[in-house]
Amino acid sequence: PFGGTNAEPDFSILNVAFFQHLDRVVSYLDQKGIVAHLMIYVWNKLVNWPEMYSTADNAYFDYVIARYQAFPNVVWDASKEALGYGRCDMEYVIERIQRARRLDAHKRLLTVHDYAFCAKYPELVDFISIQVWCTDLYRRMLEVSEKHADKPVFNIEHGGYEQSPYVVFTGDYIDAVTCLERNYACLFAGVYSTYYWQGTSWNVIIHNPMDLAQGQRPFFSYYHAMAALFDRYDFSLLSPQQTRHTSGLELTNGSDTYLFVVPKENYAIHLGLPDTLGDTAMVTWFNPCTAEYIVVGLTESQPWHEFISPWKGQMAVLILEKSLS
Repeated sequence: PFGGTNAEPDFSILNVAFFQHLDRVVSYLDQKGIVAHLMIYVWNKLVNWPEMYSTADNAYFDYVIARYQAFPNVVWDASKEALGYGRCDMEYVIERIQRARRLDAHKRLLTVHDYAFCAKYPELVDFISIQVWCTDLYRRMLEVSEKHADKPVFNIEHGGYEQSPYVVFTGDYIDAVTCLERNYACLFAGVYSTYYWQGTSWNVIIHNPMDLAQGQRPFFSYYHAMAALFDRYDFSLLSPQQTRHTSGLELTNGSDTYLFVVPKENYAIHLGLPDTLGDTAMVTWFNPCTAEYIVVGLTESQPWHEFISPWKGQMAVLILEKSLS
């Protein structure tokens, strides 16, 4: 973003062509209905940055806020992995947040990609950002969402980076279905999540992914299906809960809708119908990989039900809704 070269930057000059290109990117995202999560600093991508609080540092930061607050689809992030590389401290992040709040006339949402910071200063951010790769992802995300019940929680990186023809950064999980399962683990803990395909992340951009050979293409369709599911059942109205079920993950609005992730390892899921559904419930299955819905029909309330997914060996979502009849 500066004049000169990265090896020998001229911090007294901002590279206007760089920002003109970024303008086009953010504008195009807006046309597609996509929000740009703008990380103002990124410490681990070999960018040569000016000293903290210097005239050049402040000029860069102020310019970014002044220029990009005009875009309606921007969310601020003070820095990617803000405290992870010894480049700055919490006091600096606090000052950057305060500076952004003063300069941003449009009051765009703001977060910091560092859970230690967000956990210590939740009042300074609009939503909590976290990065967790652990095996028991659902349990950890549930703990965090319950701790920060008054704010949205966003797992920016859950360790899953779906494989592409180019190996960029693998994290711990590259299988497409495994990455999808980790996204559902976040969502059913009440946490927002992310999808990475290595061919559109970091320094590699494959502009025509659907022209690739079969087997090399990304599984965007999984996330189209996920988005459609939560358009149909508004995610903002759902919360994680544990009713009378033996396994799986649950989201509910607490009244007439209950969703259960049934893992691929399950033969069945057993539960008693929640009292709020009344004497009968409508039973539907959803396949997260194919977007297929299968309406089973009405079931009567009884102490114990056995529900067996129609798709053996695949993750499925069981949907129970209050019958209108």
